[in-house]
Amino acid sequence: MSRALRAGAGAGLLALAYAAAVGWARSPRRTGASEGEVEAAMDRQFRGAAPRHRYLASTGGRTHLIDIGGGSETTLVFLSGVGGCAAGYHDLLQELATDRRVVAIDRFGTGLSTGLSGHGHPRKAWVGQVEQVVTALGLAPVDVVGHSLGGMVAGALAVERPQLVRRVALVSPIGVAHEHPWSWSAALLPGALDVASATSRRRFLAGAEEDPVGQDPCQLAADRWWGASDLNSLGKLIRPRGFRTETLLLPELGLLQDRVLLIWGDRDRQLSLEAARRELLAYPALPLEVLPGAGHLVPLERPVEVAGAIRRWMDAG
Repeated sequence: MSRALRAGAGAGLLALAYAAAVGWARSPRRTGASEGEVEAAMDRQFRGAAPRHRYLASTGGRTHLIDIGGGSETTLVFLSGVGGCAAGYHDLLQELATDRRVVAIDRFGTGLSTGLSGHGHPRKAWVGQVEQVVTALGLAPVDVVGHSLGGMVAGALAVERPQLVRRVALVSPIGVAHEHPWSWSAALLPGALDVASATSRRRFLAGAEEDPVGQDPCQLAADRWWGASDLNSLGKLIRPRGFRTETLLLPELGLLQDRVLLIWGDRDRQLSLEAARRELLAYPALPLEVLPGAGHLVPLERPVEVAGAIRRWMDAG
């Protein structure tokens, strides 16, 4: 067999193996963890009083939210980053809830909300979901905080539904800089994120089927459905060298600069602070607070500092 034929046969076998892996990753599988067990795992992350779990019907499916705190006129709505869920930010939520009501929403594809569906860009679905929660609970106007992908949704909500939003804080948000890490380009390969996310979730399954106690609640929740995680949306947000136009928040966000605060860690390796600063040169009035030594997961690593920055911004309005 010639070298060309051997190479072609090898490539064909690799393609078949990859197709089989994608089919396996997208097959419907469930863990033995019930909704109540996942809620209990979430509750264990919070110190003191357990959060209030609520479920609302909305276009696109059912929305799960965590309602905590109280005592303020303006409710704060929180949106988590990609691959996470509201309960994963328990330390930050509790810090923010010391003097206000916080409603943390599981976006479609996260936590105990319905999985993400549809083939187009998910921005419209997520913005509509948050709008329906705010409207159904009679919360408007609200303050909004979003981290990473949640920051993109929070910023899009402020741009598209300004009547619903008083002030917004975006922590290392997707959509300010045009650039994304080269490693993210792998998400453009069909099925790549299905395989990656399914592989990483597999190790949780045996323990979750027997005893969900001690499992990470966001991971445990994600294991309850397959192929509908917000991780699978990453390929819809990007192009080979940058984010798609629908993902970007500027220049529209610059028109709301009196309502918007950006918070960034100077060691963020996922969404570069320097790349964001180059974009923000055109918007000198858009406030940026930099946390030295912090990475992309700054809300998880330094929740007290992040909560303090958010509180100062919201209280100044």
